[in-house]
Amino acid sequence: EERQAPEAGCGPDRWHRLAEVLKDCALLLTEAAGKQPKQVLAEHGITVFECTGLIADIASAHFQGGDVQRFKTRTHKAGCTGMGMGCG
Repeated sequence: EERQAPEAGCGPDRWHRLAEVLKDCALLLTEAAGKQPKQVLAEHGITVFECTGLIADIASAHFQGGDVQRFKTRTHKAGCTGMGMGCG
């Protein structure tokens, strides 16, 4: 399922708005996430799991009680250090 993410900008408010969009989710699978988005989403009960691989494989392992740690992202070549204003 695809959902519209809030526009870039507005610092932490963007992540609170994203949490509202994802309010029926307990887990967010992503390649990478910054400290602030992870913290804000966690405040809303959403766990952010940084991972690499096919979403179907990761979700299947998670919901069947398998080991999802093998999908965990090992290194980040870049990361967000800004205030949610978008890159560039």
